[in-house]
Formats: sequence, structure tokens, C-alpha cells
Amino acid sequence: MKIKWLLCFFLIASISSLHAQQDSTKKSVPAHFDFIGKYSFPVGSVVPHVEVVGDSLSALSMNSEAGSSPMVHTEGDNFEITSFSGTASFKRNDSTRQVVAIHIEAMGYILDGEKDKNGSEFTWKFLLKPSLHTVASINHSKAKLESAD
Repeated sequence: MKIKWLLCFFLIASISSLHAQQDSTKKSVPAHFDFIGKYSFPVGSVVPHVEVVGDSLSALSMNSEAGSSPMVHTEGDNFEITSFSGTASFKRNDSTRQVVAIHIEAMGYILDGEKDKNGSEFTWKFLLKPSLHTVASINHSKAKLESAD
């Protein structure tokens, strides 16, 4: 009986120690979706805003009224803006670690902008509130089924 308890203790201890191990495969590169969004600059800037879009960290691009450019990740929160021979540095909130601002140096211009909150946060609103079109087509489908009977 003592051997069973001893084996059970070692099993639980080994599972606990495996669970406590740090993931060594985790990369230090930040996730690309932190950078995606619209950044607005003060009135009178060369461009009023830029939008960062992309599917992955290696496929980010920046769109503005001046044009668009691929962004090449250099390190941490820094990118090279290839088409405009410049750099972009993203700034994070100290406590939440979320991207809140951007600093751009390109073609002799220096721009500091803040990330807009409107387009950068995911919302479940569309799942909770059906649109009028959806309600109308559901009612239309019900009417067809009732008339078929």
C-alpha cells in the first residue's frame, strides 16, 4: 500500500514539475496584431493618419495619403519603412504592454501619432444584435415554410 502512495506522489510531483517548465519555443518577437490599426497625427502633420495592416509580422504594410509601403521588422517594436527610407517605432503602455503610439522618421519628417481605439478593438456586437436584413430574411424564410404547409 505504501508503494502505491509513493508512486502516486512521484507521479503528481513529476506532472507538476513538467507543467511548471517555461516554454523555450516561445519567441521574443511581439505578435503582429499588436501593431495593426489606425494611427492619427496632430493637425498640420504631413499626413493626418496612417493605417498598419497585414497578415503576419513579416507581411505588415503601412498605408497613408502619401502612399503605401511594406514594413520590415528589425527588432522588438521597430520596423523599417522600405518605400520611404524610414523607420517606425511603436510605443507601448507601461502597465498593459499594448501598443498605444507610433514614432515615424521618414524622408526628413518626424511624426508622432496615437493609436485610434475605434478600429483596433474586437467587438462581439455583431454577434449579439442581428441586423435588420438578417431578421427580415429569417421572417421571409418562416413565411415560405408556413405557406408551403
